[in-house]
Amino acid sequence: MEVLELGRAAPAASVFDIDELSNAIWLEEVPVIAGRWDLARYSRAARLLGRHATSARVMELLDSVGHTVTIRSYHDGRLSMQVLPVLRDQGIWQQPLVAGAFDEAQDSVHLADFPQADEARLDPDLEVAMAAAQRTVRLGHAARSAAKMKVRQPLRRAVVVANEGERAAIEELSDLVTAELNVHELDFVSEEGELVKYTVKPNYRALGPRFGKRMPQVAAAVAALDPARVASTVAAGGEVGISIDGTDHSLGGDDLTMALAPLEGYEVEAEAGHAVALQLEIDEELRREGLAREIVRTVQNARKEAGLEITDRIALGLGGAAELLDVAREHQSYIAGETLAESVALMANTDGGTVGDGSTGGAGSVATIDGHELRVSVSPV
Repeated sequence: MEVLELGRAAPAASVFDIDELSNAIWLEEVPVIAGRWDLARYSRAARLLGRHATSARVMELLDSVGHTVTIRSYHDGRLSMQVLPVLRDQGIWQQPLVAGAFDEAQDSVHLADFPQADEARLDPDLEVAMAAAQRTVRLGHAARSAAKMKVRQPLRRAVVVANEGERAAIEELSDLVTAELNVHELDFVSEEGELVKYTVKPNYRALGPRFGKRMPQVAAAVAALDPARVASTVAAGGEVGISIDGTDHSLGGDDLTMALAPLEGYEVEAEAGHAVALQLEIDEELRREGLAREIVRTVQNARKEAGLEITDRIALGLGGAAELLDVAREHQSYIAGETLAESVALMANTDGGTVGDGSTGGAGSVATIDGHELRVSVSPV
């Protein structure tokens, strides 16, 4: 205990839990990521494993192939037991999911041995690849947020700044990255300057006291610099030079104000030499795909409200606005697959009744998608 440093241990455990526990598991062609993506992926795996799969069976299958929610909770409880002693003992360790999952599990987390690293299971190449994929997804999500673009709206293209090694790693996980970014295509460039246009201005607050009345000359000299070169030099921690009245001066990152503007039609998010650009144009095909995803979300909400298990198969009824029904008809296979619908009944509603009044005999609900009414009925089969 005399060498325990909680201030260093807690952040390290958090990074392990959130960022580094990211080995990709492919279970019947369903990607499951033990990391920040694991819960969504686990839920999808549970739904898609089959009609007779139960949540317990899915957990058993996932346990058999590696890192799972149970294993993660088990180790996380031990890793952070000194930081959050009561929460980890009662909130995680003594829950049935963990308490019954391991033969060696003790009655209390504080009676358990500290976990030992299994170096034979380390995969440095996979860690590097996953780090590149996670960074790409994080920057892409930030770009989407900056553009105020709905997460469920598919986009045509994402362009990633990556060197040769990073590109190979991201391409290896391209199915995962495109799914997380909700884009159709991934393209790559080697330089951030291919995605943005930089502008450079002097930082008047920093340079004013230094140059005084010569600031107009400084501004002119800075404006004559190559913005892309300045950006790369400053990002690498270097300095750029200007000449004022025949005297050379060096300017660092704090002396300059950098701004970047994305290429027209794109939103770009950049970080330390890495960047992701999203093409924002929404054509009719993408717009209808977005509506299909909103329909899926609405059906999933209806399933939840009806108290169905995530693996329950359903008979699905949809009614309402003609455009939404046209989209549902066009994307019927996708909607049925995502919602585990064994049958889909599409009917226009003109009498004000709900679909559930006769199409499937199930629970009915009403939602609005882009100003259009959608009526949903779900019943287990």
